[in-house]
Amino acid sequence: MFIFLGNISYGVYMTHEMAIGVVIQALIRAGGTRFAGAPADAALYAGSLIVTVAAATIVYHAVELPFLRIKRRLAVVPTGPSAGAGEPRKRRGAKG
Repeated sequence: MFIFLGNISYGVYMTHEMAIGVVIQALIRAGGTRFAGAPADAALYAGSLIVTVAAATIVYHAVELPFLRIKRRLAVVPTGPSAGAGEPRKRRGAKG
């Protein structure tokens, strides 16, 4: 679960404010202009959490994953003798 939340965390950051606004508008339409009290607050928090996670999941799959696939495809991975495979790394200050 934490890995999932880590994957969508940028989407959560980007969509939480819009999700809160959507939920507030939905609650105002559902309950009239009165929007106060503990039940309204609980509905706002629960609804905002659900809408935020749903929107962040959509953003992750629709926007972030395609870019991550492009990034993996374009990444340069050094191979062969020029990559230094098999050679021990020299310590700083070591001679020869």
